[in-house]
Amino acid sequence: MANTLTVNGTALPEPQKITNNLYMIGDSKRNAAGTMNLQYIANKRKYNIQWGTMSASQLTTVISQLKSSTPQFSLTVLDPGLAGGSYTGTFYAGDLAYDDVKIDSFGNVVFNNIKIDLIEC
Repeated sequence: MANTLTVNGTALPEPQKITNNLYMIGDSKRNAAGTMNLQYIANKRKYNIQWGTMSASQLTTVISQLKSSTPQFSLTVLDPGLAGGSYTGTFYAGDLAYDDVKIDSFGNVVFNNIKIDLIEC
């Protein structure tokens, strides 16, 4: 099975949920007669990624892949709804959030409900 998410060719941990947002970007203005003039610019995607639980080392891997030397990266997302079954583009990372941090019964740090938006450039 293919990896669901890869950043610059490196697989990220399997997410619990991916929400796909497709933005149809345009520029619109009204002229003096009140007629709307709309110019289509592009379609862009934003993926809301969510993981249930993740170890500290897994979270470090995710952060290091997303916050590399440049703010932009190549993202490939498994998307069965698309022809070819995946989408690859240039993206940047939004804010990373998680609900809480716990110590499991083995003394390992565990992060819960990790979320990040990956936004197409």
